[in-house]
Amino acid sequence: MEKYKILLELALHRYDEVNRRNEIIDSKSKSMIAFIGVMLTIEFSAIPALINIFNKTPITNGVRILLFLGIASICCYLLSIAYFISAVNPQKKFEEAPVMDELISSGNDELDELVAKNIVSLKKCVDKNHNLIENKARKSKIGFDFLKYGVILTVILIILFILMNWR
Repeated sequence: MEKYKILLELALHRYDEVNRRNEIIDSKSKSMIAFIGVMLTIEFSAIPALINIFNKTPITNGVRILLFLGIASICCYLLSIAYFISAVNPQKKFEEAPVMDELISSGNDELDELVAKNIVSLKKCVDKNHNLIENKARKSKIGFDFLKYGVILTVILIILFILMNWR
């Protein structure tokens, strides 16, 4: 029985680790969604200023570059937010650890067998949750890459905008 107790403790510890990782990934993804919302707000609030430039100056290569950078950065932000949302809202649900009420109510005759079965079902649960988290982490990484590109494009856009209006 002692070997099953150790295996059960290890399995429960692993389940707790996987559960914490799930919460961390969800928390980071939600923070990134909020940050992207701020970036999109900044980008969209800059549109009237860009329209003002378009009305004052003829369409030059500089204006075309600004327009391209603005559209490209917004696209990067939208792709990024889509990946973060899909990471937070997965298609499959996170599985709960199996309920082990049978262990408490059963007699000692079947206890070893029940503990062994529950260890196996707990391991399957942990494996499924681990795969789900790996998928979430992959989506979050892709979302972060798009966010990074969007921020770079926004910084370039701001620098060029300032340089074009420097007089």
